[in-house]
Amino acid sequence: MPADLRFPTGDRAALARFLDDSVGGTMDVWRAHGDLAAFPADGRTVYFATGPEHAREVFAHPDRLHLSFGLPGPRGSDQRAFTRGVFGINGPHHQHVRGLLLPAFRKPVAEGHRPELAACVQEIIAPWRAGQTRDLYADMKALSLLMTDRLLFGGGDLALSKRVDEAFDTWLAQHHRVSFATLFDLDPGPNGYEHLLGSAEHLAGLLRELIAACRRNAGPETAVARLLVARLLAARAAGTLTDQDVLGLVHSLFNASHHTVTAALSWTLFLVGQHPEINAALLDEITGPPRADHARLLDRVIRESLRILPPPVYVCRQATEPARFGDTTVAPGSVVVLGLYATHHAPATYAAPERFDPARWLALGACPNAHLAFGGGARMCLGAPLATMFLETALRHIVPRFRLAVVPNSRIDRRATLTLRPDPGIPVLVRDQDRAFSTSPVTGAIHEMVALPAPGTARVAA
Repeated sequence: MPADLRFPTGDRAALARFLDDSVGGTMDVWRAHGDLAAFPADGRTVYFATGPEHAREVFAHPDRLHLSFGLPGPRGSDQRAFTRGVFGINGPHHQHVRGLLLPAFRKPVAEGHRPELAACVQEIIAPWRAGQTRDLYADMKALSLLMTDRLLFGGGDLALSKRVDEAFDTWLAQHHRVSFATLFDLDPGPNGYEHLLGSAEHLAGLLRELIAACRRNAGPETAVARLLVARLLAARAAGTLTDQDVLGLVHSLFNASHHTVTAALSWTLFLVGQHPEINAALLDEITGPPRADHARLLDRVIRESLRILPPPVYVCRQATEPARFGDTTVAPGSVVVLGLYATHHAPATYAAPERFDPARWLALGACPNAHLAFGGGARMCLGAPLATMFLETALRHIVPRFRLAVVPNSRIDRRATLTLRPDPGIPVLVRDQDRAFSTSPVTGAIHEMVALPAPGTARVAA
């Protein structure tokens, strides 16, 4: 390994920051060391990689860069069972599971659920009234949880799904911190590993209740949820999946369908609300004649939001055979942390990367190895069509009805582990759609991520 790729001793501070703030940690490493940096840890090397070229290597070669789950936990533990989900399996077993799940997420199937998605949105926004102050993140979490419960898990027990959500939030933060603290030989905090195993056990117990509810409610295969459950349970009955496999799959599907969508929708509505001209143009498009071309502002707003504030911050891989990253050969056993957020904020790929600019997509096109919100290659997110449709549906119903203005001088911070979400939330003032679009003054870490317009009220659009 070239000596110039090794971290200086002082950069252990960047690694320590990564435990509590994956966005800040990966950006610190990238700014100091460029698109590829290496850290010798526990007898192997951890690489931090950024940029389209390195993303291409990661996503094009799943055979030699296996997905790395983090700490697997002891054999027989619930933490170990979670490695059996789509974010922990590789090779033929991953291909088998993907084949089971894919029909439930194909675009034509997803298209059939627009009415159900719309009904979920209407149910959540029905209590909204002009003059209220609401937490946008909490409301969007309730919306995505309702969607997840009904479309993915059969609508059996929303109260149980809420308990799963709370337990998952705790487990995810602990899993990120303890896994990387162990890898980097850093302190995970008092009894960190024991707390991780305990939170995994608690979460697994709730997930087993959710699986039992799904089994009771599995009916005609007319919805994504019932088709998905039926396929998993049929595979279990046929012996091609185990109970541990089903638990792991439900664990990862809950994360992918709920946590990431909540963050994406919250950030998108925040960004639209803070950019008056884009807000006005989006309202005009949604309420105007339908457009079928690929230059729709709605599409570009979603794509740009997923670029500038992507829900997944990074992906982690482990080399099973030598892999090439530019002039560097990554040895088997090495771990590669591909920075998705950092790649989205690299000025070599995106001009003025901190500017929310949907117009950039009129010229940029698809950018398959530079826009990574749904991953890429053979492991690209199965739920991408459904998630995108959900974002579209929510915007189509919320933007024409309400103007959501961030409460002036609110602090908008981030909580960044595996995923990026607002912390603790986004307080907004609800107004009827009066077209008095404005940018509210805000403080906090949001300014590290987005160059917001100067506060002030825009001219009311005609």
